Amino acid sequence: MENCLIESLSIGANITSTIVGTYEGKIYKVEYHIKTNERWEAVVLEINCLYSKQVQIIKFAGDGRGNWTHNGKKAEQFNGCIDVDIPLTPFYEYPPHLET
Repeated sequence: MENCLIESLSIGANITSTIVGTYEGKIYKVEYHIKTNERWEAVVLEINCLYSKQVQIIKFAGDGRGNWTHNGKKAEQFNGCIDVDIPLTPFYEYPPHLET
């Protein structure tokens, strides 16, 4: 189950969501925050995961041109990426149509 909130701004969007479910008989909780620029390109990604009493926190920052840092260090394996796909959510399967 997911609760996703989208705040549309003139400079982009803020997306916050909480997903809860079960996997292999254990409850999980995933919270994520995505910030985009006005072209719907991701510039911030934060994911907090709780599963089997273990917490994992992932933080990425981008410049909207495909350059990323992960927890403050360059993340060259993601060079060129401008969007985010989180398999647990259908949210990014349907980005808004942008008029040019």
